[in-house]
Amino acid sequence: MKKIIQRTAGLLVHALFISFVIQDVFCQSITGKIQEVGGAPLTGVNVLLLSDGDSALIKSAVSDPSGVYVLENVSPGHYMISASILGFKRAYLLPVVISKKGEVVQVADFIMESLTTQLNEVAVTAKRPFVEQQTDRTVINVANSIIAGGGTALEVLEKAPGVAIDRQTHQVQLRGKDGVIVQIDGKQTYLSMTDVVAMLRSMPSDNIDQIELITNPSARYDAAGNSGIINIKLKKKGDGPQGNAGTNGSGNSPDV
Repeated sequence: MKKIIQRTAGLLVHALFISFVIQDVFCQSITGKIQEVGGAPLTGVNVLLLSDGDSALIKSAVSDPSGVYVLENVSPGHYMISASILGFKRAYLLPVVISKKGEVVQVADFIMESLTTQLNEVAVTAKRPFVEQQTDRTVINVANSIIAGGGTALEVLEKAPGVAIDRQTHQVQLRGKDGVIVQIDGKQTYLSMTDVVAMLRSMPSDNIDQIELITNPSARYDAAGNSGIINIKLKKKGDGPQGNAGTNGSGNSPDV
């Protein structure tokens, strides 16, 4: 009996140690502020955390009305940060180093310079930013982005602001809360979170147009017991090189 108690106590200590390690890893964040040259805060700025080695996209965020942004769930490493918004020059901050687990890194402020280039002829080309902050949701424009090719929906979602995915336990959190509802083109999947993660892992990012992160669902959504909605909008047929899959069928011609 004594050996059983000792063994149980050992397992509990081991489980608690693992729990502390997991929590320690997931509480890392980078925070900063973005403002104009005159000192006014800039809201809606698209902030990208990039790998210092190959400029691969790691995480993204959008600055709030006070100009503050937070990049959450960042692993230790060397990074650079890019900030961009229409009408201002793109700005970079480097190097950004996270050397300890669980620390909150406060980086220097971005000072964005306005873009005042005069041209004889102006050609306006509409291009959606990677992250858009709307009234009730954050929109990730996956189509034609730098991460659209060759990846999966799960990999794209892991880079979205406020999203944390534990691949070991198959849990998806939105702004630190469980109970997320996942939709495809506005329709709820009704799958278990394990099946949802498996589906996202097998879904090519090339098929995705947008991902909507709805943290405050309106009354028309069933808000019972959920902490938000992740709506994956697929490309319509003909939107891309391949588009959505069409309908396949077969038939036999009558004998003549």
